[in-house]
Amino acid sequence: MVDKSSLKSIFSGTLPGWIAQKVLCPPFRNEQLKINCIHKQEAAIGIILFNLNNELKVLFIERTNDGGPHSGQIAFPGGSKDLKDKSLIDTAYREIYEEIGIAKESLEYIGELSSLYIPVSQFLVYPYVFYCTNFTNTIINFNEIKALHVFPVIDFYKKGILTKSIINQNNCFYEVPCFVINNIIIWGATSMIWNECLTILKPLLVNE
Repeated sequence: MVDKSSLKSIFSGTLPGWIAQKVLCPPFRNEQLKINCIHKQEAAIGIILFNLNNELKVLFIERTNDGGPHSGQIAFPGGSKDLKDKSLIDTAYREIYEEIGIAKESLEYIGELSSLYIPVSQFLVYPYVFYCTNFTNTIINFNEIKALHVFPVIDFYKKGILTKSIINQNNCFYEVPCFVINNIIIWGATSMIWNECLTILKPLLVNE
């Protein structure tokens, strides 16, 4: 079990940034950057950590097949900044509540990760890490979310979880670096952001 104070302490240091992100970078990212090199919209996501059965867990969402650029993918709850949002962290709080029903009052801010530009959707994404004190009260918005997936964080450090898989992107097949856990493939921007988080968390969870 990892306490909140330890999480806050470890996230107060220097971020690994691109060094950690690039490990999960898809091979076609540079080609996408040539086509869409300027972001059109800012967005925020929330990485939700919580303790269950004395284990630190993480929450992912599976998006519905809506035909968009991230249709059907595994992701973190989040979305684009609205005019009513005072800040990007407010965007994260709002989107978390709208998508999975976890209120701001149940989330304790832990830290911020490095921003990441997603050329396929032209979002500049700002990731925030939260500790959830009341994870049981989730309400899925099935218009946007197909399912929730919860994993022990420690499992992502196991041999073979970080691997490669074939994905279909715009009717082309690519071998991409990814996490495969319980037959769930986590790739692209989500995996890049999550790998930075894992890099920071590693000293708390892994004895080398």
